[in-house]
Amino acid sequence: MNADRAVTNAVFVVVTWASFMLSLAEGRIFPVPLSLPIIFVAWIAKRNGRLVCPNWLAAVLGLTAFGGAIIEFSIGDIESRLLSIAHVVVYLTWIMLFLPWRTREYWTVLALSLLQIAVGAVLTNEGWYGGMLVVGLALILWAMSIFCYRNAHAEYGQIAMVQGAIGRQASASVFQQTGKTSGASQIDSGVTWLGSRFRRTLLKTLFATLLLASGVFAMVPRMFVGNPIADVALEAGRREAVKLTGYSDTVRLGEMGTILESNQGVLQVRVFDNQTDEEISVDDFARRLGMDEPLFRGTVMSTYRNGRWEKAESDSYLAIPQRVPSERASFRQEISLQRTRAKLMFAMTPYGSVKIPGERLETRAGRETGAIHYPRGRQYASRYVVTTPADLRYRFRAWPGRSRRWCDQVNRIMYQMVPAELSQLKALAATVGGTQEGLRPRDEAQAKRINDYLSDAERFTYSLTTVRMDESLDPVEDFLVNHRTGNCEFFATAMTLMLRAQKIPARVVNGFKGGHTSQIDGTFEVQQRHAHTWVEAYIDNRWETFDPTPPSRDLNVATTSSGMRSMIDLRMWLNGLWSRFVLNVSLEKQKQRVYTPMRNQFRAFADAVSGKGEDGWKAAVSAKTWFTVPGLVVAIVVFGLIAVPFRTVLWRWLRRLLTFGDKKNRSQNDHPIVRFYERFRSICKSHGLERQQHQTEREFVSSIGSQWNERLLSAGLSGFPEALVEQFYRVRFGDSGDVDGSAIESKLTQLESALAAD
Repeated sequence: MNADRAVTNAVFVVVTWASFMLSLAEGRIFPVPLSLPIIFVAWIAKRNGRLVCPNWLAAVLGLTAFGGAIIEFSIGDIESRLLSIAHVVVYLTWIMLFLPWRTREYWTVLALSLLQIAVGAVLTNEGWYGGMLVVGLALILWAMSIFCYRNAHAEYGQIAMVQGAIGRQASASVFQQTGKTSGASQIDSGVTWLGSRFRRTLLKTLFATLLLASGVFAMVPRMFVGNPIADVALEAGRREAVKLTGYSDTVRLGEMGTILESNQGVLQVRVFDNQTDEEISVDDFARRLGMDEPLFRGTVMSTYRNGRWEKAESDSYLAIPQRVPSERASFRQEISLQRTRAKLMFAMTPYGSVKIPGERLETRAGRETGAIHYPRGRQYASRYVVTTPADLRYRFRAWPGRSRRWCDQVNRIMYQMVPAELSQLKALAATVGGTQEGLRPRDEAQAKRINDYLSDAERFTYSLTTVRMDESLDPVEDFLVNHRTGNCEFFATAMTLMLRAQKIPARVVNGFKGGHTSQIDGTFEVQQRHAHTWVEAYIDNRWETFDPTPPSRDLNVATTSSGMRSMIDLRMWLNGLWSRFVLNVSLEKQKQRVYTPMRNQFRAFADAVSGKGEDGWKAAVSAKTWFTVPGLVVAIVVFGLIAVPFRTVLWRWLRRLLTFGDKKNRSQNDHPIVRFYERFRSICKSHGLERQQHQTEREFVSSIGSQWNERLLSAGLSGFPEALVEQFYRVRFGDSGDVDGSAIESKLTQLESALAAD
């Protein structure tokens, strides 16, 4: 394997990794996943030296790629318009893979790979992408390091394999040298370029790069206040996520079955007491709200027809305040969205205020449903905060200023409609509700009877799969009368329509029930398997929540992840780190965690130095001052300010400190012996021979030995320069115990005389 092939392989690895990252981030089967087989074909072609694309064909293909992207941009939706730009990068990468590669082409392919990684970072906010970014950085550094080595040695014409005169060993490693130096890199004879020293240097560079990037990220103010382009990018390629979670404007019975088997995360939730700022358990907070399990309310459905629910909410919205009365006596839900791209926010109710951090735009709520929507012009937010008053009697009130009569009219029009063909359902509702004999129990009693009837495990069976038994019946009647097997959508639909048949306003609510608590750090995550549908009934002038799904649903959700709990916890932990320390870092958090502690630390140190502090210098050098996160940050900043102008002095001091223990073992005649080698170099210089900057001492001596071969042989000094340089290396690196300085001086005098005689 030669140098060009090694560099080509490294670049192909980078391209493969970048395409893989973009493919996972976009989540589509075309065109990005096609990159992997195309890359493999191009690698085989490069390896065999075949299938090289001529420049005219590359130009035609490039114009075709731009033309296809323009078409995709012009006729597609907002998602296609954004992704068309990313696809141009993919198409150009394909073309570049089949061109002859010179220095410019190598850099172009690496740049296109970096663009793919950058686009993928916009399309997803998953924690796994952060880990892949670190791997991608390591691969790019590896490829660029090999590439720079190859270019530097190609410039001096020094790239060679150890073969031919050196044994022609088939097992010789890549980039083995006969002992060359390029710039600051010295490769001695028989040493492999891509050896342990190269890898150690690369690891140090990677660590330093990550450390520097982290420092820059922490210190640069996060001044953004929302980016509509980024919001669209986050939504791009994820339309499938809306379908997966089932929270579009229409829902068909049975379509939720697939996602209820998925452990993919959707929300991460943290709850804090605003009075103490202490985090409390999400489950404990749900119990305070009167819930058996946390219910995250989402879409509200109102119109049913032929097994299909539709959202019939009007376009009338009400701005939700960003603060509630007595905000200290309240709780806040900090919710981070991961996958869902529904055009609303999920939260536990009741809520008093909803705010997107860093924005002044007010969120909105539907007047009829109370569902939380994004501010006008916003498509998506990765994080939002919901405040719930401690006094649960305070609720967000829909239809402010409207009379109860108006509310009753809306409920009668929207939430009491039942398709006329559901005669069997109406009869069953009358029987179960207790109105068949002309009686009229209270609405709450009827709702409880219907809920208990449907949740009875002896009558109905919870299952993710259903099979229609009578295609002539509506799906919900077929469920109630025949198979009596279904998921939560069937149970909620049946109860809603049965309540409506009894003149009780009711509606279907889609959202999430429950969640998964990580055993690693206690993170509470709502996953797709927690998707759920329940019922809200308007009883005694307020909406009450009912869940007619049998308890076996909760058992089914719990067992879905029983065999993968540790993996789920690890994924949640990684996502939590990525979200907490990267995605959700705002200017407010920077002030709280970085700027303010550093300012206080500098101020405390200045007060201690000036004598203003209570303990003076004791406070400046105490462990309490420096062995803290702010103290460590300040120490790193101070050390960096000192190290930049005095880095040479500090490096020398550090080297002396690390080698202090070896000084006693060094010979006292180091200086004469090294000076003796300098005499040899002066002899060479007097005869017009000087070591070049790119040569090692061995290489220099080898070159003069070949020129002085006859004179050395006649003077009886054959092999003396080579032996001399070996003695020099021994002394140079601390092993001079058996060096005979007088003998070397004698031979040097003999060499000088032999050269003078010529």
